[in-house]
Order: sequence, then structure tokens, then C-alpha cells
Amino acid sequence: MCEPNYSDPSSFIHLDMLADILMRYALEFESDFNTKLAFIKEQEQKCMDNSKNVLSVGQILGSVNCCMLKLEMELNENEINLIEVEKAITRLEQSCPTADKKACRKCPLARATYNDLLSLLMSANQMSTQCNHIREEVEMFNKQAAEQLAPANVV
Repeated sequence: MCEPNYSDPSSFIHLDMLADILMRYALEFESDFNTKLAFIKEQEQKCMDNSKNVLSVGQILGSVNCCMLKLEMELNENEINLIEVEKAITRLEQSCPTADKKACRKCPLARATYNDLLSLLMSANQMSTQCNHIREEVEMFNKQAAEQLAPANVV
């Protein structure tokens, strides 16, 4: 083998250029690595956020499912109650005398009809209370008038 010649400056220049090229490649690789690492961390954070959202959406869907089941049960119960009410109304209509059926006015079963009926009942209740109050006032007035007026036959 031949012994290296340390006095040749071209070999050192050549080695220095190779070292610079390797250093640039190493810096580019480091930059690429850091960019890709940041991207991976970003994606990992998005995955973590998505998993949290999936859990919260799962909980919301569970509560919505529970509410839907309750609603279905209530709807079934209301439907059964409506069927019973319709049967009772049918029995009442059948028990009415036939002469009155022609004179009767049939109202469809609707919330507005029930609200109107309720308001009429409340109005009738208030009128009844007012009439009773007026009747009591008239009776008190008659008592006071009878006590203060002298009998007509006294001479």
C-alpha cells in the first residue's frame, strides 16, 4: 500500500468539500425530519381531539336514544288513552236519544275545541260566582231595608 501523502492540499480541500456536502444533506434531513415530526404531532393531536369528540357524540347519541325511547313510550301511552277516550265518547254518543242527535252539534276532537270549552267553563264559573255574590248583596240589602222600614199597617 501506498502511504498517504499528508502534504497534498487537494486531498484536504476535497475532504472539506465532501464534509460540507454531507453537512448540508444532514441539515436538510434534519429540517425534513422536524417538518414531518411536526406534521405527525399535528395529526396525533387531531386524532386525540376526534376521539374526544367521538366520545361526546357517543354520549349525546346515548341520551338522545334514551329520550327517544321515553318519547315512544309516552306516545304509546297517549295513543292508548286517546283510544279509551274515543270509546267513551262513542258510548256517550250512542246513549244519547235519537231526537237530540239531530239537534246536537258535533265538534271534532281538537285541542282548540278543548281550549274553547275550558274557557267557557271558566267564564261560567266566574259568572256563577258573581251571581252568587250579587244575590247575597241583594239579600243583605233586603234584610237591612226590612229592619229600617216601619211596618205599613201601624197607625
